[in-house]
Amino acid sequence: MAADPKFKNGPLSDLRVIEMGTLLAGPFCGQLLGDMGAEVIKIEPPGQGDPLRVWGRQKAGEPSLWWPVVARNKKAITLDMRQAEGQKILKDLVKNADFLLENFRPGTMEKWGCGWEELQKINPRLIMIRVSGYGQSGPYAHRAGFGAIGEAMGGLRHLTGEPGRVPVRVGVSIGDTLAALHGVIGILLALQHRQSSGRGQVIDVALYEAVFNCMESLLPEYSAFGAVREPAGSAVAGAGTASTERAAEACDTPSALPLRLRTSRAISASQRLGSVKSAASKCAKYAGSWHFSSRSGMRRRWRPLGLSDCARKASNMLHSPAR
Repeated sequence: MAADPKFKNGPLSDLRVIEMGTLLAGPFCGQLLGDMGAEVIKIEPPGQGDPLRVWGRQKAGEPSLWWPVVARNKKAITLDMRQAEGQKILKDLVKNADFLLENFRPGTMEKWGCGWEELQKINPRLIMIRVSGYGQSGPYAHRAGFGAIGEAMGGLRHLTGEPGRVPVRVGVSIGDTLAALHGVIGILLALQHRQSSGRGQVIDVALYEAVFNCMESLLPEYSAFGAVREPAGSAVAGAGTASTERAAEACDTPSALPLRLRTSRAISASQRLGSVKSAASKCAKYAGSWHFSSRSGMRRRWRPLGLSDCARKASNMLHSPAR
């Protein structure tokens, strides 16, 4: 796919990327670079190509609908890297490239004679991005690592799902996506380093490390209190306003204690007035849920409960002690 002319003046329009590897982490990293104007040359194995060409929904005789998303702004060629001729062509491309992006199992590029030691001799300014399950070194380096493994080892899969049930997938390939985003951050840092030193670098991205980097306060919680956070469904421990609940039940959920206190005060006041309608009106002021609206530019807005819902809640709560 040729680059869209509208993006030829992007911030990375004077840079060339050689994208190797398949599936998501590497190609998504290349997709982001292409979106910012870089020239991306995608290398695929002959006869089969990237499996993303056929993953997901597709119309008969056409690539999957996912493929044009991840392959946009890229030029695709085929190389058989198991052959000496394919390896030579890659090295010729590296001479005029700024980045080489790969997400093979560690050691694969070295087996083809195209590891970092060889490629930096050809082009000292080359920045090499290497995405893998466990990084290029360490006891697990040579193990295969897909997104699901990275999410589990990084701690995310332990937290997703309902209490007492098996972990669930987030719904998108979040582990691969996080690794790709960390790769792009590394690329921008390496560009700054190259500008001052004139030399490229290796960016070593591990799927599990990218996920673990987003695990918020899990580690200090264990270090300080010995507490291991457990799956909590849609609730957020210690942050009731960030939890997801049905709006009509907002006043009754344990995670919404501050909301219950405010609502109960409103109902206690209404008891003195002897009016369920007044209690419902005050309940509606506090009970509701956050919504995102595409028509309003994905901005956060508060949607209060309907008065009838609050009247029912108020009527029930009038017969119980205020909390």
